[in-house]
Amino acid sequence: MIGGRVAAVAVAAAAAVTLAGAGAAQAQSFVQQVSEDPCEQAMTYAPEDDSPPAAHAQRACRLQMFERGLAAQRQQTMLAEQQAREAWIENWLKTTQPQRVQRPLSVEGFVGTGLATYGAVVSWNILRQLEVSGRYGKREMNCSDQFGQLNGDCTRTLMGGSGRWMLLPKDFSPFVGAGFSVTQAHLQVLRFDPLNGQSSFLKGDGRAHSVNLSAGIQLSVAALRLSLEYVFEYIYFIGTNLEDPQLTPNNKDLNAIWQDSVDADKHGVRFQVGIAF
Repeated sequence: MIGGRVAAVAVAAAAAVTLAGAGAAQAQSFVQQVSEDPCEQAMTYAPEDDSPPAAHAQRACRLQMFERGLAAQRQQTMLAEQQAREAWIENWLKTTQPQRVQRPLSVEGFVGTGLATYGAVVSWNILRQLEVSGRYGKREMNCSDQFGQLNGDCTRTLMGGSGRWMLLPKDFSPFVGAGFSVTQAHLQVLRFDPLNGQSSFLKGDGRAHSVNLSAGIQLSVAALRLSLEYVFEYIYFIGTNLEDPQLTPNNKDLNAIWQDSVDADKHGVRFQVGIAF
């Protein structure tokens, strides 16, 4: 009998806990359904309702609409100021700055004389009158083959960087420049040894490092970039190696031939043309 009473009490307690939880869930659901937006709250009252809660909700809604209008007006004002500032900067650039400032990046090609006779250049105007560039060029050259004929390929390859300082802040300006170059080439030559009366065929590779000075003129017209310059290369390193298993370095015959080759092209004139962005 006592056990039955205990069971009944336990069932009643569980039912009470369940009902309390359901009530709390319903209350929580009701609270969550109430919107925090003043205008949505005002819409829950009838238009003719003049009770204090309805009047409070309507005033809060009008205040919110007023604040939203002010925010939109401020945003439009800021946007107009930004557009005016950008237009002023664009007009200032067009009327006071040279094209190389408006279009600082360029891709150009060059032809001429010197260590390289043709190639490509990528330039960037990092300052109003300072331009830096990277250069890759070639000079097609023939050298002796094993039969003593000048049909071997000894084409030079040049890579380097340089800077130009424009003397005038205008689209047409003289400039001075300086840079460095690394030049490489395959070498092969038929050499006669007067001591033993025999000829030997030498093959190998040559390297030369140099610094250069230049002077010229540059013209910028819209996206077109043109320049003409004189370049002097000072060769401060010469190195060769034979094309043998040991890669024997600095063979005197190859060194002499390579030295004469690059010394003959220390002076050069380059014409450069390209598109600026």
